[in-house]
Amino acid sequence: MTIKLIAKRYVFSFGKEQKREVFFTMIRNRKTSRMLSMALATCLVVSTAAVQPAASVFGTGMGAVTALAEENAQSTKPLTTLWKTQEVGTHEGTGSYVYDAAAKTVTVNGAGTKFDKSAGSDDLFYAYFEGKGDLTITAKMTVNNNGNAGYAGLLIRNAADEAGSASAALYADLANGSKNQIRYGYHEEAAGGGASQVNTAVTTASSDIYIKLEVSEKTATYHVASKADFSDEKVKTQTISGLSAKTIGFFATEGVTAEFSDVTVTSNYTTDDGAAVNKQIFDSEAGEVNFSQSSSKDYSGNYDAGNSFETSANGNILSVKHTRSATVKGNIRDDKGMDYLLFPETSEDMTISADITVTKLDSGTDKQGLAIGQFNAKTGSAMKCDVLHIQKNIVIQHTFSTISGTGNCGAPKVGKKSDTANGYELGGTYTLTYTKSGNTAKMQVVSADGTVLMGSEANPGEFDLTQSYADLQTGQTVRYGLAFSGVEAEISNLTLKNAEGTVVYDQNDYYVAVGVAPVITNAATEVASDRKSMNITWDVAEEGSGNIKYAVYVSKDGGEYTKIADSKVNSFSYAGMDGDGSYQFKVVPYGGTTMGTAIETAKVEYQAPLAQTELSAKGSAKNVELTWTAVDGASSYDVYKKLGSDGEAAVVTTTAELAFTDTNVVEEEPYYYYVVAKNDNNTSNPSVTMQVLTSDGHTGTYVYENEATKLTVKEKSNDTVFGDKVSVVMAADEAGTAQLYVNGTIADTKQAEAGAEFKFEAALTEGRNDVNVIFTDAEGKATRKTFNFVSNPKYDIVVDAAYTGEDGAAVDGIPTYKTVQAAVNAVPSDNAEEKVIFIKNGEYNERVEVKSPYVSLMGEDSEKTHLFYDVCVAQGNADSMWNRNAMYVDTAATGFKAENLTVENSYAYTNGSDQQADALCIVADQTSCVNVRLVGYQDTLLTDSRVKDETGNYAVTRQYFNKCYITGNVDFIYGAGTSVFEDCDIVARYTEYKADGCYTAGRTYASTPYGYVFNNCRFLAEDGVEDGAYRMARPWGAADSTTFINCYLGRAISLQTSYGDMSGNLAENARFAEYGSYGPGYTVNNKRPYLTSNQAATFATKTVLAGFNYSGEVYEDGWNEVDGVTYWYENGVRQGTEGRGKEVYDPSTDAWYWLDSVQGGAIAKDKDVYLDSNDGKWVRYDEQGRMVKGEDYRYDGWYRFDEVTGAMVKGWYTTEDGRTYYYDEITGQMYHGLAVIDGVEYAFDDITGVMVDCAWYTSDGNDYWYENGVRQGTEGRGKEVYDPSTDAWYWLDAVDNGKKAVNKDVYQESDGGKWVRYDEQGRMVKGWNTNEAGTYYFDGITGAMAKGSVVIDGVEHYFNEATGIQER
Repeated sequence: MTIKLIAKRYVFSFGKEQKREVFFTMIRNRKTSRMLSMALATCLVVSTAAVQPAASVFGTGMGAVTALAEENAQSTKPLTTLWKTQEVGTHEGTGSYVYDAAAKTVTVNGAGTKFDKSAGSDDLFYAYFEGKGDLTITAKMTVNNNGNAGYAGLLIRNAADEAGSASAALYADLANGSKNQIRYGYHEEAAGGGASQVNTAVTTASSDIYIKLEVSEKTATYHVASKADFSDEKVKTQTISGLSAKTIGFFATEGVTAEFSDVTVTSNYTTDDGAAVNKQIFDSEAGEVNFSQSSSKDYSGNYDAGNSFETSANGNILSVKHTRSATVKGNIRDDKGMDYLLFPETSEDMTISADITVTKLDSGTDKQGLAIGQFNAKTGSAMKCDVLHIQKNIVIQHTFSTISGTGNCGAPKVGKKSDTANGYELGGTYTLTYTKSGNTAKMQVVSADGTVLMGSEANPGEFDLTQSYADLQTGQTVRYGLAFSGVEAEISNLTLKNAEGTVVYDQNDYYVAVGVAPVITNAATEVASDRKSMNITWDVAEEGSGNIKYAVYVSKDGGEYTKIADSKVNSFSYAGMDGDGSYQFKVVPYGGTTMGTAIETAKVEYQAPLAQTELSAKGSAKNVELTWTAVDGASSYDVYKKLGSDGEAAVVTTTAELAFTDTNVVEEEPYYYYVVAKNDNNTSNPSVTMQVLTSDGHTGTYVYENEATKLTVKEKSNDTVFGDKVSVVMAADEAGTAQLYVNGTIADTKQAEAGAEFKFEAALTEGRNDVNVIFTDAEGKATRKTFNFVSNPKYDIVVDAAYTGEDGAAVDGIPTYKTVQAAVNAVPSDNAEEKVIFIKNGEYNERVEVKSPYVSLMGEDSEKTHLFYDVCVAQGNADSMWNRNAMYVDTAATGFKAENLTVENSYAYTNGSDQQADALCIVADQTSCVNVRLVGYQDTLLTDSRVKDETGNYAVTRQYFNKCYITGNVDFIYGAGTSVFEDCDIVARYTEYKADGCYTAGRTYASTPYGYVFNNCRFLAEDGVEDGAYRMARPWGAADSTTFINCYLGRAISLQTSYGDMSGNLAENARFAEYGSYGPGYTVNNKRPYLTSNQAATFATKTVLAGFNYSGEVYEDGWNEVDGVTYWYENGVRQGTEGRGKEVYDPSTDAWYWLDSVQGGAIAKDKDVYLDSNDGKWVRYDEQGRMVKGEDYRYDGWYRFDEVTGAMVKGWYTTEDGRTYYYDEITGQMYHGLAVIDGVEYAFDDITGVMVDCAWYTSDGNDYWYENGVRQGTEGRGKEVYDPSTDAWYWLDAVDNGKKAVNKDVYQESDGGKWVRYDEQGRMVKGWNTNEAGTYYFDGITGAMAKGSVVIDGVEHYFNEATGIQER
């Protein structure tokens, strides 16, 4: 690894007369993976005298580095070094130490007389670091005593300045010049100690002396070896009473000089919340690690005098303020106007983390803000980065340099809090962490209350670095740090760790905490409604100062408190519940290191919710099938349903099963379902809501892309002609039938062979003509090629590229110009009526601005009338989105029209910065473009608004595009206009510089009801564009409204990420929706909101463009066919395009029809429609579009419609001849068989559906009698009924639920009481009857069984009084 050498020279004063020089140099690191591959190199000489800085590195002004203070400065100034020195004891002279960055050594010159192993009264010079926990110092030592007696070595002490402080030392003993041993020594507080040789094989005369001193609590361990790996070490251990080490370093006495190399000083401890910390305090290979300031001036050079960067410290908080240039906006992606705080270079994987509070963000651009992560910093080259980025849209997003080196941004991200519950808000404190692990960047964002916003299961926060710039990938030399532009922020707890988790920089070591803890009261706990967290809050009665934090502890079921985390605000969200129980919380306030008084919450009982079930759903035209996973402990499940995104959810069933089929649905409607598991004592949170479309799939009238026949136009007339005939010569790549439609009517049919040319000639009417060639292949697939021919237009001005005369001179009586702009300028600014400018075929290389109203540009041909211009900000000939276009239509240009021409921005796009190059920008109201080709790459078409209305909102501007061809690759239809696109081709354009893209990026204002509406459009792609590479839309503005109605969605559309986020605005919060989509880009999932039919009707063109006569269509009243679709016109205007549609009566057919706005006013066929007329009714239109009246069979059932109003019959219905039917209250379908209605079971004929009345109905092989549709004989003992069709009486036995009794004797109450018999057919027996028991007689009229003496036909008989059996 190569480290640049950067030296700065400072002069420090040491006492009254002494002066020493100090050098800071960045060095090369040759250590292995456990050593930090970076360095802040110094050659530093320090004495015990007060040190004064020669120059401040904390200051203000452009490019100034914030000042680091001297060791004994006030606590609000950060330390310049962690080295400290102390003259321990009382002695003449002073010692010093030098860290030589080049040699990587520490040299100590001694003072004093001794390390006192017995009396505990040291007298020596001590150069040290402060530390805590377990301390370790390792070094190779070389001692030169110059013939003097004395000591030098490693030393760990409780307090640096107390001579008797408990200590442990490992040192060279040169006392009296005789021992020359490497000894360990110690002394306890004030007195008591000892010393002894550690390794007899190693003496002060040894060529290699390696020593290591470790202290853990009261135990010191001493290591002495002659080898660097300590493989031949000898070890001594000593317990030292009173030892509580807080300092660690080197010492020497007077006359002794010791040089130490291979030095490492580490500290290992556990924080009060249980986190283990392994900290590298010093490494002689690397020196002290710290950040330094630089700017774009050092890299790209793009940093003008308007930028300023200021830093200051308030205790352990670093405050930064970057003011951007007024002329050049900051840009982290391109290294423009940026300031950086970067650590030295390293090739190791590192983790950088900080608590960041952004208090102000400049609104200039989303490329400004604050970023933390890794940077590829090379002098003279633009900075490359991979970072977490807080930007002006109040979001945190991932920003990175792509493989090609251009800037990009996207997921992972955190949206703004106003848009999402777990979001980011300005002024809040958030912990941002960036980790490089191999070729994966792992990013985490945690809010001040402990909520994980990124780096969780819901938002993993990972990025594959193989997608980024090569020099940012694994093993490359980078610098970790922060970047700033147009931002004010406070930074605390900044740390840098290596891959093993060792802390190599800790801001709190250099920035000393100061402050007063706040006083807090009223701690409370509330369990969140979803029971996924507990929210702890407390009041601040008295404000504190400094770096405020609150330590939060939890206790369960009365157990000991355990620290959870630190909160920077007076609330905390706790999600670590460990099962049901009683939870209590304690909060301890801090200001700097000052601890305030703790308070506790009351105990809260907590019950965990049942687990969420996982719901799956499958829709068809007739039903929705739901299945879900079992939940432990659940006894049943509530299934909720709503219609459309704005519907109200209600329980549709409660079941113990794990499946449910919903048949109560309407075809082609979106339903939303979720499931809640429950038992008698608990419930789950709702499952993820599933959107289901009740459809069997969508196909269009025509096919496109890979399914389509390739139709090539070999020759054709110009689009604008002065005559009434045109011709088109075409060829197809397969055989089939070609039909020519002119204004909706078939004009010609030809059989075409594969590859052979065929020619159509069309007769035109004056004005605009809709001409289509429909080619049907052998499989019946139809491919459409559309044309827009204008016949004999009237015009006021001519533009002719071949014209050489004077501009404005009359040619054939018409003013003629060489350029389009000159002709446009001829229209006065107060123009009040349409001025048509006819532009002849030609190449017009000019930028056009239209600023007068009612200007119409009529090209001679959409491909041959070519207006183009090369302009963009990157080119240097534009400076805003309003002038980087080939054509600009100003606010004043109301009523602008364009037809039959091409507008292109010809800038050579390479996917670089500022390469947005618009073909057309329209900010005017009531404009239309017909058969216009718009060609660009990034940002091809902008429709927007630049003025505000009387309410203070931006005025709505309306634009209409019909039969246009619009191509680009990045957000190429964008803006805030209310724009309708009908029958347009929206084409993803191939470029080698960018593989993916997005069709639209709207920024519809929240005050604007409609944004972009695409109706019957095709979203296509050029060859070379990969399948699934494009998103349909992404929200440039948070309230973006983009809607797709009956559109073909082509192969380029990603099914996984159909909608994308943008500029911190989340797609899920935008107004994105679709209806009737088809094609390979069509799918149904939760990320693709679908409209109900009623919702879709509100997006009819006349509704969206209300008040704007956009089409100019002229048709005769009545029915007209356009492209094979039938429409109804009144006064030349197509009907049924507004609201949901329109009901019309055609006297020629004596029938009513429905004009469906969802289909642009087309006649509805085979469709049920709800109408508001006749107090509201459902009606049906047949295959001819006529309203159905009377009975109708379809959808596998019978329906009835009122003979007069056509209203679908629902519920009971009785015909004039007395037949009664029942039609389903929801679907209107006739009932057959048994059905429960209002809790009562009814019977309807299985074939005719007529309600069964006074007749038998057979069910499950048994006969039952029904009256008025209701089964009889189910109450009491039963019922006796007479059937006139058989002239017989029957018994309906209640014991058998009213079943007809057969072969049974029954006692009847009638005729004074009687026994009767029913035979094998259930009929009442009359006359003589014999069975196995004997002979009986039943009255011929009443059917009463004879008993006793009875005269029959003049003969007396006797029947048993009890059984009725004849006895004589």
